[in-house]
Amino acid sequence: MNKIVNIAGINISIDTTHIVGKLIAKEFGAIEKDKKNIDISIYFNDINLDYKVTSGNNFKFNEKEFYYKSLYPVKYKVANLFNANKVKIDIEFMSKSIKAKIQSFLYGKNNIEKNTILSYGLFWYILQLELLKNKKTFLHAGIFSKDGKAIAITGTGGSGKTSSLFKILENKEYKYLAEDFGIIGNDINTYYNPKPLSIYEKDIKFNPKILNKAYDFLSAKEKLLWDLRVKVLHQDPIIKINPKKLLDTQIVLKAELKKVLYYIRTDIDEINISDISKEELAERSLNVALREFKMFFEIFTLLNANQKRDYDFLTIDDIIHNIRNLYIDIFSKTENYLVEIPFNETPDNIINFLKDREIIN
Repeated sequence: MNKIVNIAGINISIDTTHIVGKLIAKEFGAIEKDKKNIDISIYFNDINLDYKVTSGNNFKFNEKEFYYKSLYPVKYKVANLFNANKVKIDIEFMSKSIKAKIQSFLYGKNNIEKNTILSYGLFWYILQLELLKNKKTFLHAGIFSKDGKAIAITGTGGSGKTSSLFKILENKEYKYLAEDFGIIGNDINTYYNPKPLSIYEKDIKFNPKILNKAYDFLSAKEKLLWDLRVKVLHQDPIIKINPKKLLDTQIVLKAELKKVLYYIRTDIDEINISDISKEELAERSLNVALREFKMFFEIFTLLNANQKRDYDFLTIDDIIHNIRNLYIDIFSKTENYLVEIPFNETPDNIINFLKDREIIN
């Protein structure tokens, strides 16, 4: 049985005969639906995938498909990414090392497999290519809306996007669209992304009103491990959680993108905000994307370096060109600001600053 989820207009079919498929379908809120007009199909296998290699070395591919060994516990076989047929992703689960067996015992085998696929796995990079075909793209951003008008907060990891987003969402007038991989299109809309939230202990410290709920959803064993890592080992562990579990009625599927704020942390004494051109914002955002899509570009580097002369694959330059031009097109229709923030500034002060200047209403 397959279930369907629509992400920003891309129809994704998920094989639910496998337990991990069932978990992913549930995470996405996938439903039983007519399987017409499917863009991506995902299947799961516990046995070795049948595969014919015509090019490549450790990274294996032929004209229609490639086979990629990711980090434990999954391998991917991806077909039709470069032709007009629907994309098919076969996911194979690897045999277990001693370390992997310990992780499975602590966190649950199927949950590890699910979270690996849904965190920063290959699926999202394949979805990026499908989005580009439809004049949409990911933006590494936290995105919220009010009265159908959205604001994206973008920047590199650690700049304060997540903590700002959840500080804003403490007011239930604001609605959630994305925490990490925001989706924006040249129709000037931004779309809900069901990607699991990545909540660190430091995020909970700054935003306890909402994010303490993430801790409450942990099992007794998970809470014990969390407390050990935080209080004894002084680590900054992470919780993966479905946005709907935390925010429920604060989720919207689409909003009009009105403003983009680009955060940078820097050695200054007080917050500063200034206009930023669409070209500069596009270039900065593209550099962030290149960092986030590191595994994605590794695959394309290997494909382009080893392909036969008669293969017609996209190049890295093609993808970068398309993303850059799409960003410039979208940012030409939004209000854009560079927000420079002192290293130790708190989310409360950042949001109060933006509200005082009527950047956030």
